[in-house]
Amino acid sequence: MGINSDQGRQFERLGFQLMELNSQFVLINKASGIGFHDELEIKNGQELRQQGVFSRVQNALLENDLINSKLYPVHRLDKGTSGLLIFARTKEVAQELGAAFEEGRVQKYYLALSKYKPKKKQGAVKGSMEKARRGAWKLGKGKDNYAISQFFSAGLGDGYRLFLWRPKTGKTHQLRVAMKSLGSPILGDKLYGCNEQLGEQCEFCLHAFQIGFELGGKSYCHQILPSFDIDKLLGSNASSVNGDDNRTAVESYGEPDKLEWPKL
Repeated sequence: MGINSDQGRQFERLGFQLMELNSQFVLINKASGIGFHDELEIKNGQELRQQGVFSRVQNALLENDLINSKLYPVHRLDKGTSGLLIFARTKEVAQELGAAFEEGRVQKYYLALSKYKPKKKQGAVKGSMEKARRGAWKLGKGKDNYAISQFFSAGLGDGYRLFLWRPKTGKTHQLRVAMKSLGSPILGDKLYGCNEQLGEQCEFCLHAFQIGFELGGKSYCHQILPSFDIDKLLGSNASSVNGDDNRTAVESYGEPDKLEWPKL
């Protein structure tokens, strides 16, 4: 089923846009600040259940007769991360896509912003993902739970940089930890050292930008720009950001699968 722009936007109040709906999967653009699973929140001394994005998507599509059976999770995005997220419509498709993610056959690209100069402008970040304090992770030198990510970065003026990431593995907080290890925590990512206040645009500036995969002998590739406005975000935090540079930086990453990626 093709999705036009009006259909895609009808669920924005629930924190997602519908990007594609077919007999095999549902693809959405998730807003920042929404967890994957339902959560309990305490407000005015009362426990309130906050629906996660999985419940929101499944319930909304069922209520609008766009699907007639439950969905199956395939992968996840952190609560603060926005962007492309897939749900399978059958158990068989979930198994096929799950195997593709596990075996590294899904091409994923992310955009991120930082206000800190990285130790290097491009390259790879590799290491073991180890638990730290307060629910955070850190990069270690072991071989267990090994994470590999490649990146480019471009200057946006006044020390701010736009990063394009290609994770080769899918570990919890992988890119957030990678940017912290470069000395460039993601803008707004308080858990990893950036306490910048970003307002209502996003919780922090990490966005699942493009995803490509094969399913049932057919190739799929989807791309969506982040909902946060780079000019506005940096304009409130920097004194000499060039809007033309911002757009040029984003456009230079428009075909990430065709770039000559740094060696691992």
